[in-house]
Amino acid sequence: MPGADPVDFALPILLNELVASTIPHVLVLDDFYVLADPRISQSVEFLVAYLPASLRLVIAARSDPHRPAPAREAPRLPHQTRHRTREAQ
Repeated sequence: MPGADPVDFALPILLNELVASTIPHVLVLDDFYVLADPRISQSVEFLVAYLPASLRLVIAARSDPHRPAPAREAPRLPHQTRHRTREAQ
């Protein structure tokens, strides 16, 4: 679609395919803290809001990623863990 953001177009299609899948998938987003474009954060928030049962999302970051206000106020994700190395403390 001319002029349309490819992520806005592709993300719902990806989610629909994952909803229909019975195969478990894992999506790993590494070094997430370096991404500064708010559209990326918004897309991940959309993904989390509609996370299909067949998908596990792993976000790896050395610091807390930027999250829009509603996400900061939302309860923590069920399997959120934090690990700090000595250098990070």
